[in-house]
Amino acid sequence: MSRVMSDRLLEGMISKSSSVVLASLGDFKGAVESEKRAYELFGILLGENHSLTKNSEDALKRFLAAAAHQGKGYVDQAKLQQQEEAALAIANEIEAEEAAEEERRKKKNQKKKKGKK
Repeated sequence: MSRVMSDRLLEGMISKSSSVVLASLGDFKGAVESEKRAYELFGILLGENHSLTKNSEDALKRFLAAAAHQGKGYVDQAKLQQQEEAALAIANEIEAEEAAEEERRKKKNQKKKKGKK
């Protein structure tokens, strides 16, 4: 095995390890990028039928699925936050209207009291 091929294989192994670490930290997008690099290197150096290449392909599929699920979670969370903010704005508006109505009633009652005196 040539020096260049050994270096490339080592790079693939490092990329593979990095993807596992990134996935364990919850960075599935980074894990996908790193695993994709490992898969490409293993495919070129070892061939599509080698166990490292197949293992990398399986990991890449899992990381892609996890990244998609995580992305969906972020979208769902953003929608929920948007709905909560809208509900809070409506509640604040209702409270402001009720406070204004209460103030009008007080003024009206004060005018009635002044008129009776």
